[in-house]
Amino acid sequence: MESCWKMEWSQMASSKHSATMCDVCKANKAVVHVTQITEVMIKTSHFCKDCAANKGITQPEKSIKASLYDFLNEIGEESSRSPISTQHACSFCNMKVKEFQRTGRLGCSQCYTDFYTYLKKVLKRIHGSSLHVGKVYLPPDPSAHQLAKRLEFLRSGMSRAVKKEEFEKAALIRDEITKMQLADEIGG
Repeated sequence: MESCWKMEWSQMASSKHSATMCDVCKANKAVVHVTQITEVMIKTSHFCKDCAANKGITQPEKSIKASLYDFLNEIGEESSRSPISTQHACSFCNMKVKEFQRTGRLGCSQCYTDFYTYLKKVLKRIHGSSLHVGKVYLPPDPSAHQLAKRLEFLRSGMSRAVKKEEFEKAALIRDEITKMQLADEIGG
């Protein structure tokens, strides 16, 4: 099961967590809010500075929240130059561009299509490209599988020949195995 984590520090976070107390000590005001999202549930934990440090949660030099804040600001700047109005809404979930600018999240898969021209410009500006060019995984080589099966068959035949004390036959099989392994090393 995959899960997604989100961490906010109160200095940069919205006021929705302003009066929350620490879940651990229950005495201090929470300044770190960690949200775990899984397929089954959403769990939010709140920690004061000391309890967060005890759990190994430290505020990085440039926090993730600051990066997200910068990203959302860039989205807002892009919208002023974009032909799509901030009131433009998704045809399926009715989410508006303005809401995306505020949260950084799209409402549904249709949002990608409806906000395509807007998103393309934002992604190009932030990442330098609007296309994803990740790794391309090749399917496994079927000949490698066949070679492994053939070697396994020959090894078991060699073992049987040795048990029957047919040493000449075992030596021939051993030589065949060696030839196949050398050919694989040279060719592969």
